[in-house]
Amino acid sequence: MKVVILKDTLTPKLEGVMAQLQYPRALLQAIGLRAVAFARDAFTDPSKRPTPWAAKKDGEPATLRYRGALQQSLRLVAADNNSATIGSDRPYAAIHQLGGKTKPHIIKAKDAAALYFRVGAQSYYAKQVKHPGSLIPARPYFPLHPDGRLQPEFQAEVESMIHKHVGLGR
Repeated sequence: MKVVILKDTLTPKLEGVMAQLQYPRALLQAIGLRAVAFARDAFTDPSKRPTPWAAKKDGEPATLRYRGALQQSLRLVAADNNSATIGSDRPYAAIHQLGGKTKPHIIKAKDAAALYFRVGAQSYYAKQVKHPGSLIPARPYFPLHPDGRLQPEFQAEVESMIHKHVGLGR
């Protein structure tokens, strides 16, 4: 999954400031790196999320952290004079960011002779099971709303970075 922060993602006023820069790559790279840090923080700080995360099926708060691989996989993929691209190489990154439905599939025992699972008080063993697919709610961690707007706190940080870069203070 890749997310691209374009110069035109910014407010028109800031876009005008960015247009005056001869080589904005360094600034866009810094913004991309800050977006990665902001997204990583969203895993533990709900205020960094563009929208609240749906709870898990059991009612517990969602964390998207089993081993922390998704959170640690977030990185700056590329930056040039027009954009910064942030993303993850994890195949499940997009479905957690955007939501969706997984396809039905077979789950087979890999490291044991059989799978073990419980349904209520009943225990079962099977060499394989047919999984019907799952409906995964969107739990966005990148600081972007679905319509492309930046999350307000991140927008404020970006504005501050731009103003400092061009010597306007803030």
